[in-house]
Amino acid sequence: LKAVARGMKRWLLVVLILLAFGRGVSGLGAKSLWWDESLSLHRAQQDLPTILSNQINLTDSIQQVITIDNHPPSYFLLLGLDVRILGKSEFALRFLSLIFAVLTVPLLYATARRLIPRGHVAGLAAAALGSLSPMYLWYGQEARMYTMVAFLSLLSFYLYIRAFLESNRSRA
Repeated sequence: LKAVARGMKRWLLVVLILLAFGRGVSGLGAKSLWWDESLSLHRAQQDLPTILSNQINLTDSIQQVITIDNHPPSYFLLLGLDVRILGKSEFALRFLSLIFAVLTVPLLYATARRLIPRGHVAGLAAAALGSLSPMYLWYGQEARMYTMVAFLSLLSFYLYIRAFLESNRSRA
């Protein structure tokens, strides 16, 4: 009976992950790029030293303005790889953000399970909130680093829990 319940919980998690992907991929390329997304594309198309320098060279063929982007280059490095493999369509540019949004769903589940003993229900609730959140869907469909930041922040918290809180429990 416990094995059946465990299997059902896993299937429900898979359904939530697929739901997050389905919601995100639906209409992924429908909107035109807006200004910040075009800056993401611009940075992603630069060579490696330029991406790492965080410089953005804006020009209108008459004037040139060099600015410094305050966002770290890791997202733009990955987006540059994405652009080189998938192309420059709106869909291709936003796909990286969708991947991070979808990867956050099982990570929400795992984190809630670690925080709450026997937390399968809490894990599924957290995963459901992540897969159904309209705001998270919005950011999962933008060619910006927001879902990557959320994923990496949650990953660092999850690893902190595993490294420090669980090791303290085992010593007690």
